[in-house]
Amino acid sequence: MKFVFITLIISASILAQNRILFRYNADFPAGSDLQNAVTLNSVSVQNNIEDEEETARGIGGWGLLPRKSASFSGGESYIVTTGNVQTSYFGTIQISGDLWIKPETPNAAIISWDDTSKLTGLNVYLEQGKVNLHFRFLGNNYITKAPATLVLSEWQFVSWGVKLENGILELTIYVNHKQIKKENYSPGTSGGLIALNTIVYLGKCINSSINSPNFQGMIHAAQIRNYIPDDTYLLSFLPFDGGSYFGFPNFHDYPISLNSTPVDKRISSSPTQIMQKSIVPYQNEGFIPQGITNTHEDEDYTGPEFIYISMYHKTQTGSTGGKRSIIVEIDPNNDYRVRRCFRIMGSFAFSHVGGIAYKNKSIYISTSSKIEVYTLPDFVTPYNKKYIDLTTSPNNLYNVGSKASFCTYFMDTLWVGDYRLSGEPTPYLYGYRIDNIGRVVNYEAPTIYRLPTNTQGVAWKMVNNQSYLLISQSGGDAGSKIHRVKRSALNTSSVPIIDTTFKIPAGGEDLSIDKNGDLLNVSESGALYIQKGPSPLTSFFPFIFTIDDSILFNGILTSINEIKSDESSLLPNEYKISSFPNPFNGNTDVVVYLPNSGLVTLKIYNLN
Repeated sequence: MKFVFITLIISASILAQNRILFRYNADFPAGSDLQNAVTLNSVSVQNNIEDEEETARGIGGWGLLPRKSASFSGGESYIVTTGNVQTSYFGTIQISGDLWIKPETPNAAIISWDDTSKLTGLNVYLEQGKVNLHFRFLGNNYITKAPATLVLSEWQFVSWGVKLENGILELTIYVNHKQIKKENYSPGTSGGLIALNTIVYLGKCINSSINSPNFQGMIHAAQIRNYIPDDTYLLSFLPFDGGSYFGFPNFHDYPISLNSTPVDKRISSSPTQIMQKSIVPYQNEGFIPQGITNTHEDEDYTGPEFIYISMYHKTQTGSTGGKRSIIVEIDPNNDYRVRRCFRIMGSFAFSHVGGIAYKNKSIYISTSSKIEVYTLPDFVTPYNKKYIDLTTSPNNLYNVGSKASFCTYFMDTLWVGDYRLSGEPTPYLYGYRIDNIGRVVNYEAPTIYRLPTNTQGVAWKMVNNQSYLLISQSGGDAGSKIHRVKRSALNTSSVPIIDTTFKIPAGGEDLSIDKNGDLLNVSESGALYIQKGPSPLTSFFPFIFTIDDSILFNGILTSINEIKSDESSLLPNEYKISSFPNPFNGNTDVVVYLPNSGLVTLKIYNLN
C-alpha cells in the first residue's frame, strides 16, 4: 500500500484578513515602521502649507501642525517599495485603497502594484483627468473609468475597490467620499488561489499597455488593504481641515508588520439608524468637540445652512490651555468641508466651550455659569480668510444661574443646562429670554426644568403643536442615549418621564435641529485624548452625524411631507401639498384653509 502526502501551503496573508498591505504618508519620517520601506527617486518631501492655512499652520501662527507632502515633478519622479508587497486569496478577492493627491496634469500614473510577467496586477491612473482603475486578472484586463474629471491643482481624496465573488468582478471608484463609478464584469471563474507579490510604485506605471506618464503634483498619502471598508468609512466626508489625512484621525496607524486592527475597522456601529455626515475636524491637532449648532436654530434665518461646532484643546497627556478654543464653521453644501475656523479671543479663550447656540448671526457660548456672545463676521469672497480671531465686547458676557455646561436656542429663548454626575447637585435646564437685539435677559426669572444626570446637551422640536425636548446623555463605553420628552412632562421637582430612548455610540455630545428637522449630534469619541489618553475609550465614532426626524418621531409625525408656494407672499395664490400614507396611522387627513373661496384639485395615485 502506498501513501501519498499532499502538503497544502496557505499564505499567511490569507489568514490575516483586514490588514493594511501598503502605506505611505509623507508626514512619517524616513524609516518609520508605520509605513513600508520606500525609495524616493527625484521626489522631495516638505511641509505643504496652503496659502489659506498659513495663519494657522505657518511660522508664528496658531500652532496647528503643517501637513507634509511628496512633490513629484514628472519625468523620472516616483516612489517605490524596497521589497515586495504581497497577499493571497482563495476564491474571493477583496482589494482596496486610498489616495490623498493633488495632480497637476490630466494624464498621470498614480499607483501601480503590477508585474506583467505574472497573471494578476493592479493600476490606478489618470487619463484625460479621469480616474481609471485597471485590474489585470488571469491575463485579462478589466478597466473602469470615472465619468467626471478631477479638478487639477486641488487636493482630492480618491478611493478604489476590487472585489471578486461568485464569479462577479466589481470595480468601484470614489472621489471625495462619493461613489462615482461601479462596474461589474463576469470573468467566469474565481481563479482559485490568487497571489499578488511584487513591488508598489507611487507616481509610475510599469505596465507598458497603459500609456501614463509619471505623476506630476503632490501626494500626501496612499494605502492598499486586503479588504473592502464599510460604507461608514467610504461615504463619510472628510473635512479638509488642512491637516494630516485631510482631517481623518492619524493616531490609529500602527506598524505595517503588525496585524493591528485598521482605523476604519475600529469604527463603532450604532444601535439607532444614523447618517454620518463628516469626520470631526482638527482632532489630529488635539481638539475635542463639545457644542454643536446650525444657522437654522434661528427660526428667522433664510440663508444657506452652516453647522458650527465648539472645540477645546487637550493634549494626549491631559494638559489643557496650550491652544485657544475654537468654533468651526462647516458647509453642508460643500461636502461638509470646513469653511472657516474662529479662534476665541474673549473670556472663554481657553475654556471648555461646552455648548453653543445660533441666533441673529451670533454664536452664544456657554461655560462656567456664563454666556458669551460672539457676532460672526460676514463671509466676503474672494477676500475672506479661513482662520479668523473672533473678538467680542465685555457687554456680551452674561452671568446665569446654570452651570452652563451646554445651551441651545428655541423660539426667543436661550436654554442653558447643567451637566451633573450622580451624587452631585441636581441638574436643571434654564430658559432665558432673548430680546429683539440678541441680549440675554438674565435679570428676569428663567423657566426651570429638572434634567437627568449626565446630560450633555438638549434640543427642542415642535411636532403637531407639541414641544418635545431631546436630551443627550452620556454613559461611557456603555454608549450614549438620546431621550425624547414631552414638554408637558417637564417640571422643576422630578426627573422627567422619558417618552422614548434611542441608543447611539459612546461620546455623543451636544444636539441641534437642522434645516431638515433632523437631529444633529457630534461625538467626542474620535478625539486624540479620548482615544489615546490615560483612560482611552474603546468606542470610536469620530463623526458629526444626524438622526432622521422620521426615526425620532416615528408614528407622531403627520403624513404631510411638504408645502410649496408658487408665490413669495405670505398668502400664496396656489398651494401644492404632497401627502403620503403613514403605516402607523390608518387615516390621512389633509385640511386646507383658503383665504378666499376657490377650486381645490385632489389627485390620488395608487402605486400598487
